[in-house]
Order: sequence, then C-alpha cells, then structure tokens
Amino acid sequence: MAGELHGESINHLLVILGAAGIVIPAFARFRITPIIGFILVGILVGPMGLGTLAPRYPLLEWVTITDTEGIGPIGEYGIILLLFSIGLELSFRRLWKMRRLVFGVGAAQLFGAGLIIATGLLLFGYNLAAAIGIGIALALSSTALVLPISGTHSAVGKSALAMLLFEDLAIVPIIFVLGALLPKMDRIPGKAWLLCSGKAHW
Repeated sequence: MAGELHGESINHLLVILGAAGIVIPAFARFRITPIIGFILVGILVGPMGLGTLAPRYPLLEWVTITDTEGIGPIGEYGIILLLFSIGLELSFRRLWKMRRLVFGVGAAQLFGAGLIIATGLLLFGYNLAAAIGIGIALALSSTALVLPISGTHSAVGKSALAMLLFEDLAIVPIIFVLGALLPKMDRIPGKAWLLCSGKAHW
C-alpha cells in the first residue's frame, strides 16, 4: 500500500462516500451505470472543477478534492475491493471453461489491437521499438471501468472478462518486454512503460 489514510485523505474519503451515496441511487433509478456518474462527479469536485475555487471559498475544501496524490491510497483500496469482488464471482471450474475465451479472444484482442496501433505509429514515423511498446500499452483496458459497465454474466460480459483476465495475466511479461524496449524508444521515452504500469493499478 502506497500510503496510509490520515488527515486530508479522510476528508477525501468522506467526499467520495458522499458522492457514492448520491450517484449510485440516482443512476440506478435511470438504469445507467454509476461509473459515468462517478466520472462526472470527479470532474465537478476535482482540482480542475470546484477545487479551483477552494482557495477563494474555504468551505469548498470540505466538498472538493484538491490533492490528487492524496487519494492514491483510497484508490488502491478500491482496486483491491474490485478485484476481490471479481474473485467472488469466479471459480477454477469457470476459469477452465473460459480458457478458450481467455487465451483466444483475450490474446487476439490484446495483440490485434496492439498491432493496429503499432502500425499506425510506424506510419507516423515512430521507430519499431517505440511503436510496439506504445501499441501494446495502449491496447490494455481498464478493469475498473469495463467490468462494472459490461458485467460478467452476459455474452458481452464474459468476453470482456476473458480479455481483461488475459491482460492481467500478461501484464508482468509485457512490463519486462517494455523494460527491454525502453532504451530503444527514441520518441516519447518512458510513456509506454508508464501506460502499461498503470494497468496494474487499474
């Protein structure tokens, strides 16, 4: 865990919980995924929204988030709970049944999308190492965003889960590959590494 919850982080936690108490019931009433609501509320109460007015109006400090690094520990707790909830819905039997989806559809999605992006980057003048590294990094998806939207039981949800599981399994080898390619990336150095490393936090 990157840090502990204390001081301002507790205030951020209260803001997030308050937003959840409003967003989840409101969006559930209209059968809209709460993810969209959380994104909108994050924009509203974040440092680029009402947070810009906090120095002028001190009371806004209680309902805004001005320190994005301060919510890092809260975000990590949220990812842990998300992965735990996904684990509750899985079993070794279900994973075995999904092996063709995971290693078939999942691999095709990751490397197919990576190849398309890498080809586009080559056309824009990137060298091969940079194109491959950035292509694979940008082909990764966010588990925290996709699964709450798609679910895990519908046909689309099962395919999405399979793709995300393959990405999670492949993330460590990909990071090693990017580490080997990084010295050869003459344009936007380090960006692919950062993008891919972010998948581990998502």
